[in-house]
Amino acid sequence: MKPNLILGLGNPLMGDDGIAWHVIERLRIDPRMPADTEVLWGGADLLRNSSHFAGRKRVLVVDAMLEVGEPGRVHLLDHESVAAEGRQNAHHLSALDAIELLRIALPDLRNVQFALAGIAVESARVGEELSPQLSARLPEICARILSACQQISSVAARRNSPG
Repeated sequence: MKPNLILGLGNPLMGDDGIAWHVIERLRIDPRMPADTEVLWGGADLLRNSSHFAGRKRVLVVDAMLEVGEPGRVHLLDHESVAAEGRQNAHHLSALDAIELLRIALPDLRNVQFALAGIAVESARVGEELSPQLSARLPEICARILSACQQISSVAARRNSPG
């Protein structure tokens, strides 16, 4: 098992809500992906993916975020921000809520550093196609997430190197 994981969430049948699916598909075949990072599609439910988190050092969750800025903008929330932003609401869990719930419920995950890459979208409509705005920005979105992964990997390598 690789120490780092990128997990995409969303519904690829709901237009822009499936942006993470498109990102994951591109990152899976990107030769620049760090060797210590696994890339997985998680569907629409973060909680169902908890078995993929145990034993990891870092998990980056990629998900659509409705109406949080210009479509395609990537909001990166680090481990501390995810913990601070998490809200408890059992009726509708956002990715932030689900991460915090997992960390509370599963002691093995307390040492896993979670981060969230939220991609701003304006809507989620039935259909497999992304909006023209997000389609145009997909290479930029992938580059931003790849850059975040490379930074995580290089920091981990420095921490683990002797001297």
